[in-house]
Amino acid sequence: MQPPETAAGFPPASDLPRSSSGTPFPPAGRGELILVVDDEPSVRDLLSTVLLNHGYQVVLARDGEEGVRMFASAPDRISLVVSDVFMPKISGKSFADLIRPIRPDVRILFMSGLDEKEHELTNGSAASRDPFLLKPFKPVALLGKIHLLLHPEAR
Repeated sequence: MQPPETAAGFPPASDLPRSSSGTPFPPAGRGELILVVDDEPSVRDLLSTVLLNHGYQVVLARDGEEGVRMFASAPDRISLVVSDVFMPKISGKSFADLIRPIRPDVRILFMSGLDEKEHELTNGSAASRDPFLLKPFKPVALLGKIHLLLHPEAR
């Protein structure tokens, strides 16, 4: 006998894998390549570990300048960019402004220790069209945002 399904055809939430916080993890990645741009080595390492363990491929950049070079070298291979807002050399918004002409449809998830209102004030309304994640965040929150950006039909 198969487990019961909800009306939408999905298994009941009680059957989904859960994080330690009780929030279900989103489905695993399918090998999509994610460019992580952050000036903090510990943040890059943590994001890389979480993403690799969840089925994504990862490329790391230490700042916006390096991120632009990496993105420009393989713009069609990169499925998503996760970028800090405040970095040396090139800020997150300036980084986005430099890569969007290369590939206007690129999806970018910004993250910062500032809240979203401070983020908008600092970076202008153009940056507010991109999703934002407030640091510190739980891995399940990061994975959930990434899954929705890569698979908008899953909403």
